[in-house]
Amino acid sequence: MVKVLIIIGFFSLISESPLVWSQIIKENKPKSFTRESVSTPIKVNGTEVSIEHIDSMYSFQLSRLGLRIDSVQKSYALYVKQNIALQLIDELLIEQESKKEKMTISPQDLNMAYQGFMKAFPNSQEKEKYISSIYGNETGIKKQLKTKLLLEKLANINKNGIISLEEAKNYYDRHSMQYNSPGHFFVSELVFPIKDSPNEEYIEGKKLKATEFLQNARQAGVSYSLLAKKYKRENEGIKFLQRQVYKYSTSQLIWNTLSVLRANEISDAIELEDGFHVYKLIYYFPERTIAFDNVKDDIINKIRNQRFVEQIQETLTCLRKKANIENSNFLFNKEVQRFLQISSEACGQPGLPAEINIEQKGSSKSISIQKFY
Repeated sequence: MVKVLIIIGFFSLISESPLVWSQIIKENKPKSFTRESVSTPIKVNGTEVSIEHIDSMYSFQLSRLGLRIDSVQKSYALYVKQNIALQLIDELLIEQESKKEKMTISPQDLNMAYQGFMKAFPNSQEKEKYISSIYGNETGIKKQLKTKLLLEKLANINKNGIISLEEAKNYYDRHSMQYNSPGHFFVSELVFPIKDSPNEEYIEGKKLKATEFLQNARQAGVSYSLLAKKYKRENEGIKFLQRQVYKYSTSQLIWNTLSVLRANEISDAIELEDGFHVYKLIYYFPERTIAFDNVKDDIINKIRNQRFVEQIQETLTCLRKKANIENSNFLFNKEVQRFLQISSEACGQPGLPAEINIEQKGSSKSISIQKFY
């Protein structure tokens, strides 16, 4: 038996969005195709996660995306099956720990959670479509809800826990830019850089190039961005960027130049120490100040939800640490590590690792996480 620590993802009632999976597939076009399979049942503290269960869930996941099994890249197939296996492992761990602690969910609490879940849908058509595509039927929903409620009990979650005004005010102060933003510009900028110790002829050449761009960019029907990208491709060293410009972080000359422009207007070529700059004003964002009293309830909910997630993650991590998981080799497939990194960023899932190291010691494998998103 190999004892492993799995720290990857965290239990969620809602499955990954098909749009996210589609995005991952498009961004990582397959070079080869395979019917990747799991050969041996995984065991969690002696209880089996059957191959058939993983394969059936895998087929269902692909059908939601409109994909054929034989048209899926190997690394993606492994990634999907890994996530399915990890979800099933978590569900078993929650079930096992709940039985050990003699925890149950009453029919009343389960029905209340079910009714609350149903109210989230705008109409019956959307509800039926979602249920059939994600859970299959009412039984599937209630099974997932029961697991979620048991996990909350194990994590000792208090959804109405008291958050003091002092805590909320500290959060407000730490995220001041989110609630109090000074007036600023959003611009496109093309830079014609000047090297160190240039002669007059060199400077004049850069100025002519900037003037040429400016004349072309101001013509009717010309896209500033497309033209700027063309100049960047054809002229070494030219920089094109889009950025926010604040008064406290730029020169007075640039601020004054942008202040007289209207939306979509293009500035003259401005000579600065590092080169000639041509700006296009996209939008001006006026100063915004939101008083603490107007957002304190939202902040309290954010802090409460953050604690909720942390407690859930901590509980799952603890369960995984002490679990004996057999036949889990495919969870450590090196070929899928890079795909996991890409996917964790694309899906934005807390707990998914950015860097994974796998160490082989005899018949045992260990996994270590270097960084979390």
